[in-house]
Amino acid sequence: SRNADIDDAVNRAPGANDDGSGVAAILELARVFSQFTFESTVMFVAFTGEEEGLFGSRALAADLKASNVNVVGMVTNDIIGNVVGGSGQVDSLSVRCFSDNPSDSPHRQLARYMKLQGEAYLPGFTVRLIARRDRPGRGGDHFAFNEQGYTAARLTEPEDNLNHQHNMDDLPEFMSFPYLTKVVKVNAAYLASWADAPESPTNVRLTPQGGQQLLSWDKNAEAGLSYLVAFRGPESASYDSLVAVAAETQVALDPAPLPDGVFISVSGVDAEGNESVFSQEVVLRK
Repeated sequence: SRNADIDDAVNRAPGANDDGSGVAAILELARVFSQFTFESTVMFVAFTGEEEGLFGSRALAADLKASNVNVVGMVTNDIIGNVVGGSGQVDSLSVRCFSDNPSDSPHRQLARYMKLQGEAYLPGFTVRLIARRDRPGRGGDHFAFNEQGYTAARLTEPEDNLNHQHNMDDLPEFMSFPYLTKVVKVNAAYLASWADAPESPTNVRLTPQGGQQLLSWDKNAEAGLSYLVAFRGPESASYDSLVAVAAETQVALDPAPLPDGVFISVSGVDAEGNESVFSQEVVLRK
């Protein structure tokens, strides 16, 4: 890590939590994931030069873009090992997930997917969706991927504690390793499903049909898929309900019980139960 005072050439910033916690997480994930085979390539990367200007992440993101690599998304785990916030509040049961605007952006859809998958495999733990790219005045390596047009999100602990960031007190004794383990499990849950998931449905649309609305989407290239239709209210950050649809690519919706301005998305589900990241949303207006 880097000392908060850039002119201080004496005091160190050991960086146990910022971001030794993130590096430890990806090393453990890489160890576990190396024992399995996935349909997609999963890259575990520790970047250099984040504090000085995102040097490592910007170099990799630019190289991937120049090489036309199909990067479906990037998640950074940055500062994920502490449960005591700067206010003194203790929270060992949630992690913040930051994603960029707008509300229906691919970044938000990825964050919603991470929440759904992570919470399903870690009951009692909450992935808190934060409707902004990062904390005020702060940043992370996901910025570099945003800049190249890639979908990206950030996981970070429930509340920043500046007493243990960018100074000599960023030490292991101020971390919670049981909490860090929970965040690693959240990552494992969404990554394992995502790496084997089909592509997200495309061209999702609503068409008036009598007194109903016909929700339809293009058929995926992968055969044998079923689908989930997801709904969230105008004020909801995440999906309130999921409805399973068989192998059809359309479903008739009765708008009467649905609120005006409800957001609707579709996820493809393969035969093994792997769910795709949610599609672009459509809005039902009455």
